[in-house]
Amino acid sequence: MADEITRFQLLELPPRAINRIIGYMSINDALIMSFISHRCLKIVSGAIRYPEHLKMDIRITSDDFSISLYQEELQAIPGTSFRETKNIIKFECRKFEGNWFAGKKFSDLNGNLIFGVKLPAGEYVGFYQYFPPRSHEVDVYTSHLIGHLLALFPRLTVYQLTADFDAFRENFLVERAFATLRTVEHVELLGRDRRLKVPIILTLIEVTRTFNSTDVQHGRRTVHPAQLRCTESIDIGCAAWMSRASLLSLNCPLIFLQRTKFCRVDIFGFLEKWKTYDDGSMDRIKIVEIQVPPAVLGMDILRRLGGQRWNPARRPQRFEFEDWDWDCKDGTDLYRADGRIGTVLQCPPYIVRFVVWPA
Repeated sequence: MADEITRFQLLELPPRAINRIIGYMSINDALIMSFISHRCLKIVSGAIRYPEHLKMDIRITSDDFSISLYQEELQAIPGTSFRETKNIIKFECRKFEGNWFAGKKFSDLNGNLIFGVKLPAGEYVGFYQYFPPRSHEVDVYTSHLIGHLLALFPRLTVYQLTADFDAFRENFLVERAFATLRTVEHVELLGRDRRLKVPIILTLIEVTRTFNSTDVQHGRRTVHPAQLRCTESIDIGCAAWMSRASLLSLNCPLIFLQRTKFCRVDIFGFLEKWKTYDDGSMDRIKIVEIQVPPAVLGMDILRRLGGQRWNPARRPQRFEFEDWDWDCKDGTDLYRADGRIGTVLQCPPYIVRFVVWPA
């Protein structure tokens, strides 16, 4: 005789029993339960078991939107520097006839609109639209889904954010889409929409490792919180929005800023801070390239900083770091009290290059 199936109301059990049951659920099952209501989200987030190093990637372009949760395996791929990753779950929605959707939408018993999110096994998870926008915009969908996942997995690391500004019509849509994000390791911004500005992102999100903004158009110079706390690289295709304060806040090994509006005082302040400050606030810097307006930097500024011509006894002629190899024979050297040497090179067209030699 087959065993009888016992049915019970999970949420009517004692809290300890609920936590025990949820703790043995798969991530997919727990995720499905978390979408039922705010109460379920709170209960599941306190009991769900998930990998220690769970990461999230977010990608938003004019054509697609996806969020992936995955775990990095501890074993590296033999013969390479890459690690194998295990995809745990992926949310996707596609643009169709001008509206964003996730393949399916329906309503719950109370008539509340739910969006169906397709899981790897083929089933759909119901995602509530807490305040329905006029046309199911991606910004609202993005904000709520990201917020839900961050609440469900509090130890989650947001590893990569790729966003195309052309997917958003107005500035407030950018703010609303990423309102639930606080920290991201790697950010890449795309698009050419002149109405949208990078500082909007940086007032919301702290970027901790790399920041890349290819050819986004920006407006006037803006003072914003020092959210570019990158420890690896910063590459901005149009940095006209950056203020002197934002320039002086950078402490990153690789910094590339194109089409800036920095004046002589700004560049002088940056070099002076590197030379005189001993608080570690610029100790990560190895290479800086800044495209400046004509006649921004001259020998008079470098002389005021104590700049000297190359002395072969104090440093090599060529600066070599990773893929870079530059002849610094004609550079002007700045000497710090701790013995570090920085070299300023003026390269056409209107490029100020600053390199810091190994100690």
